Formats: sequence, C-alpha cells, structure tokens
Amino acid sequence: MVLTQLYNSQERLAHSNLCFDKGVAELGGADNVASLSFATEKRAEVEGGANLYGRVREGVCVVPVGYVLNQNPLRVLVPLGFPLQNPETATQVNRDIKWYTLGEGNVQEVLRAIKAGLILDEAHVKKNILELSLEGLEEMPEGIFLFGGQGTDEQRKARAKKAGQYFLERFKETGKSNKSVKLYLPALNVAQDGCVVATQLWSGGVVNDFCLYGGNLSSDDGVFGVS
Repeated sequence: MVLTQLYNSQERLAHSNLCFDKGVAELGGADNVASLSFATEKRAEVEGGANLYGRVREGVCVVPVGYVLNQNPLRVLVPLGFPLQNPETATQVNRDIKWYTLGEGNVQEVLRAIKAGLILDEAHVKKNILELSLEGLEEMPEGIFLFGGQGTDEQRKARAKKAGQYFLERFKETGKSNKSVKLYLPALNVAQDGCVVATQLWSGGVVNDFCLYGGNLSSDDGVFGVS
C-alpha cells in the first residue's frame, strides 16, 4: 500500500540502529531525521519495514504550572523535539537517569513550540496513555498531527486515514486484532522546579504494536531518517 507522498518522491527512508545521539550523527544530523508521517509512509517501501523502530522528528514536552502562565500542567506534542536540537547533551542526561529539561531562559522557545504543536486534551489520556483508534484516525486532532504531515486539512486527513489503514493491514497480516496504537507519555508531575521536561518520540514496529513512546534516549533503539 502506497501512502500519499509527503516529501520529494526521490527521498527514501533511512534508518540507524544506534542510540539517539549516535543515530542522529550517523544519519547526517538533525535535519535528516524523519517525521513520523514520513517514516510511516515509507515503511511500505522497505523490505521488513514493518519491523523497524526508532526515534522520529516529533517530540513531547511537559510544561509545569505557571511556566507560560498556564494554570494547569500541559503535555504538548511538538513538531521538532527539543532533544533533537541538542542530541548529545539530551542522551547523556538520560544516561545519567535524569530528564532532559528546559529552564526559565527558554520560555520563548517553548511558547513557539506550543504554538506549532498540539496541547493534548487530558480527558483523552488514561494512566499516561493516549490510545489512538485506527478506524477514524483522521478524525482525531492527535492522529492528524502525528500522521498527517504538512499540507491542507484535506491532505493531512487523507494521510492520517491511510496511515490507519496501513497499521490495520500490517496487524492483520501478522495475525493481530489490534484496532489502535498507543502513545505512552511522561507523567504530568515529572515537570517540577519550574522546568519543562522534553522527550523525543519513538515509533515501534509491528512487533511493538506500532506503539509510540517518549522516554529514555540512551538505549540502542534506533532513529528514522530521510535519504
């Protein structure tokens, strides 16, 4: 199944098996890290692509109360994860079993990311898990943001719908009855002491039920790229 093209038709999916900082370097730098929508689209063109997994361009951040005059803590999906802007430091911080954070001096940067991103509706999150139904993925703001890529509303919805169809077909081929994918999020209370916690989104393969995860960057869990 070929999904609607997001990038130049000549661009292909690249992949590194390394941990985050080394994987980004192997791919040629942050500019060559793929978006989730591109990685999803291009899996179908790669032999065994459904079993690939790795970090993508998007990220998640947790904003504490008052950081941007917000009355409640926020979880935000951002199109460019903060760790990707400083992969070596972010990976080392995670190796030290700490969160990668942004302090008071980064307020304007965080505001720009929030404006470009999507504040999650906490009513949709259960026990730090956002479950995305694959039948109607294009009707969910989170589904459109993650899998719709860039373009008009119609184009983005079409890509999100085809992404949902792709996942359903891969599950069926492997004998799974899954009807959703899950996004595992950092807890709201991790952002403390006036600092924003930032993570980089990871996308699993069919073995991992195509789950999405934002967490530790130190493991050899791969990075998706564009070549």
